[in-house]
Amino acid sequence: MPKVFITQVPHKRDPDTRAFVPAVNIAPAAEHGELVVMMPPRAPFHATADLVQQLRAHLKDYDYEAGDCLVAMGDPAIIAVA
Repeated sequence: MPKVFITQVPHKRDPDTRAFVPAVNIAPAAEHGELVVMMPPRAPFHATADLVQQLRAHLKDYDYEAGDCLVAMGDPAIIAVA
């Protein structure tokens, strides 16, 4: 089964509960494969070595020929590293 690698799901603060909730619905992407969210919503992009290591670990299994795809969303620094 193909995988859909998502760099990061943006979150926003819910005005009623004050909790952070996803700002977008990523469920429709599941039609294209298994969803793999690579970074947590508030990942610190200033820890570059850790960021690169985490993204590399997720993307080591990326296989274009198998139909895997990448959804670039979230922090621009994380998108650039991916």
